[in-house]
Amino acid sequence: MKSLKKNINIMENITKKIFQTSHKVKEMLVSHPYMRDYEEKLIGNYWNAELKAMGYSLEEISGKDLLELFINKRLTKPDTITRANRKIQETYPHLRGKDWDKRHGIADNVKKEINDFNK
Repeated sequence: MKSLKKNINIMENITKKIFQTSHKVKEMLVSHPYMRDYEEKLIGNYWNAELKAMGYSLEEISGKDLLELFINKRLTKPDTITRANRKIQETYPHLRGKDWDKRHGIADNVKKEINDFNK
């Protein structure tokens, strides 16, 4: 029974983290449209906001300290940020970047080529 409660608690924490990340990413896409086409800039700015909330200054933190925060899971994983970004842009077309249609056209072509290859 303890194992089940522990697993439920873990899932609740993951769900909460995803919701918080999505909310923050949406705010960033609204206030900084240039991030809509550049996931690297989105991740960097997201981490910068997290660092500020922890009392760090991006200008003063060392690369070693930044890596330690990442390794110790104090910074949001890049794939969590980019997953939230993709879901938001799928759900809210007005938050899509200029390259969104172009990227999705390429993705459709790749899917077709893979499907044709597997026949």
